[in-house]
Amino acid sequence: MGLKNSTVETSNVMTLNPGKDQEVRGMEGSWKRTEWGRNGGWREKGIVGKCAPTFYFQAWNSKTVEDIKSGHVFVFESTNTNRGGHYDATSGTFTAPRDGPYVFTWTVVTTDGHSINVDLYQNSKAIARAQADGAPGPQNSSGSNTVVLDLKTGDEVNLRCRGWMSQNQRELVGQAHSTFSGWAL
Repeated sequence: MGLKNSTVETSNVMTLNPGKDQEVRGMEGSWKRTEWGRNGGWREKGIVGKCAPTFYFQAWNSKTVEDIKSGHVFVFESTNTNRGGHYDATSGTFTAPRDGPYVFTWTVVTTDGHSINVDLYQNSKAIARAQADGAPGPQNSSGSNTVVLDLKTGDEVNLRCRGWMSQNQRELVGQAHSTFSGWAL
């Protein structure tokens, strides 16, 4: 066959190589597997799977929070994006709309003389911590963390204060310095 080593351009985004199975993203958003037919030409082998809907958010606190009690749920009330609306800016909680893997990342900032431990919780279980310790001074301090979680529909994820320092030392700087983000994979 004369086309064995040639390529075929499709209008659906990808270059296809004859003689090999290919996956092509269709214009309607589904994935289709195709193959080079024995009689020449591409033929569809069937739909492999639908593209999953995308859910993501980014939130931050606009004001500095001080004198924070241990267990306090941080409410990042400002969002620049909240696709799907699954982050609640009044409670600080993300609720998983479907089963699957999600990524969460957060950054916390505190000023000279203050400290903060901020744990990410999945439902009522602490998963990971970010710490900022500006207590030794004389500078601001920041801490960040990123986790990947397998969530079930309805699982809740939020950030809570968990501290070893005294309550009057705990501070979380606002003005978009401290952030909380998440997205579905």
